[in-house]
Amino acid sequence: MESGQRAGALIAALSVMLSVPAWVCAEPVNDVRILIDVSGSMKWNDPDNLRRPALRMLTGLLPMGARAGVWTYGRYVNMLVPHGEVTSAWQDGARHAAAQIHSHGLYTNIEDALRRATWDWKSADPGASRSLILLTDGLVDVAKDQARNAASRRRIVEELLPRLRAAGVTVYAVALSGEADHALMRQMASVTGGWFEQVNEAGQLQKVFLRLFEKATQPDTLPLEENAFSVDASVQEMTLLVFRRAGAVPTVLVAPDGRRIEQADARPPLRWYHDQGYDLITVGGPQPGRWQVIADVDDDNRVTVVTDLKLRGTRLPNALHLGDRVTVNAQLLEQGRVLDDPRFLALTHFELVREQEGREVERWPLADDGRAPDVFAGDGTYSLQLGETLPGGEQELVLRVESPTFVRVQRQAIKVYAQVAAVNLDPLPQHPDGVRLTVVPHGGLVDPESLSVVAQVETSGAARTYPVERVGLAEWRAEFTGLHPGQSTLTVQLSGRRADGRRISDIIGPLAVDGGAVAAEGLAASPAAQAPPAQEPDLPPGAAQEAAADEALPAFWREADWFAVAWQSAVANVVLGLLFFIGYRRWNQPLPVVTPPTKASS
Repeated sequence: MESGQRAGALIAALSVMLSVPAWVCAEPVNDVRILIDVSGSMKWNDPDNLRRPALRMLTGLLPMGARAGVWTYGRYVNMLVPHGEVTSAWQDGARHAAAQIHSHGLYTNIEDALRRATWDWKSADPGASRSLILLTDGLVDVAKDQARNAASRRRIVEELLPRLRAAGVTVYAVALSGEADHALMRQMASVTGGWFEQVNEAGQLQKVFLRLFEKATQPDTLPLEENAFSVDASVQEMTLLVFRRAGAVPTVLVAPDGRRIEQADARPPLRWYHDQGYDLITVGGPQPGRWQVIADVDDDNRVTVVTDLKLRGTRLPNALHLGDRVTVNAQLLEQGRVLDDPRFLALTHFELVREQEGREVERWPLADDGRAPDVFAGDGTYSLQLGETLPGGEQELVLRVESPTFVRVQRQAIKVYAQVAAVNLDPLPQHPDGVRLTVVPHGGLVDPESLSVVAQVETSGAARTYPVERVGLAEWRAEFTGLHPGQSTLTVQLSGRRADGRRISDIIGPLAVDGGAVAAEGLAASPAAQAPPAQEPDLPPGAAQEAAADEALPAFWREADWFAVAWQSAVANVVLGLLFFIGYRRWNQPLPVVTPPTKASS
């Protein structure tokens, strides 16, 4: 009887522990490190030094309590803003230090900048969410000797990137020039599951930095509709980012009681920073009710909030393949505790909205009903599976929870690709009839260890096939000469496996060889626009049999959400192991007497 009681206690404890979602835990602290290129080429790519207001905006948006630092680099690396906890004083220091950004650097020492900014990121830390934002307009350039430059680039790929990946760092790489080393920057983003973006002119930096801030920190925001928004009683502080065009009238805030607030009124707890292209306004203890912003309506205006009532959602992968399925989970937290009171949740509604150019295109509800992909009904975790209906291209996904008394919003940008890799063709300066092919897979879409890349060159109807050599963690490269502009084309064939073991193959091209640079990003326009390839790429021996075996599997087996299955299995195994260990240690001890809690104690 006693052993039966013990077994029952173990089973009951297991049930209780498994009823709490595994992803409910203390929020990791954001650690954001920003690297800004100050090399001489910035005189042409950023002649007005727009890096300064963009950096001031980014550091001004970082949440209090996060950790951050800023480094500039040219030939040498300078710690522009010391790494430390983000406070009002830290933000003031960052605002003043931004004036030191220049364009006088002799070289572009990306390697040393990475080493110095990430010196303490040796291994993963579950208590930290680590993000590195790298801005550059050039190549790895440490000396006039090209061999030294190539060696520095190789050390970045072979030494630094593996360490950053092992330390759980996400790299957001921004190229402020078409001349930057896009292949290296793509590879840094790919290996770390990050984000690569090319900026055509420096005036775009502010909005690009806004997007990266949202990706790195997932702030709680309030929805802005025609520059109006509602503040609930749980909001302790709000920060408004209001973009302004040149010559616009000064921004004015109208409080719920009708009081007009202007920059001249700024005194604690109101902080108002007016900069080139935007206003950044922080209001402590804002009055609950409907607020109005008198300024230009801009889809990128934001209201971020500090509140005890927080929305927590799944951090989506930055890259998806067309047709991928991904599960989105969302919870409401009050002072760090998941809200699961059915009376409260009955008045709330969770949904995911897809926006395009600031306008709603599609929305999907999230459910807490215990039906897949949701795991447990009524536990306060709402779930949705995005499937093949998600179109291709760059997407803005907005997670939203709403009740009669409050609204919370989180935004995430993702890219949906039709092809697993980006392809670049660049002319060879020493060979007018040659090109350099560079292939970099998009992060998470294919296991680099499984990927094989083959190039087919066709000239005047005659085709030859060449293997493409892997030269980095996530980079393949080959050079071709003897081509005829206007007559030669190049097609890239890729085959490999996804992280879950599924086979994947792509054909990119044919790409025209005309003496200029060619880039095939691989972003999908829409599912309907993707025509099947005319032929399958050449596959390694046995691949066709593996494909047939895959197709022979039952549909439920091929289409199961194995990430969710693995996640649940891992949680169950850990919990079972702990419980049986505890049970083994206590097996010969008498069971404690459990007294039911009284009303007051519960």
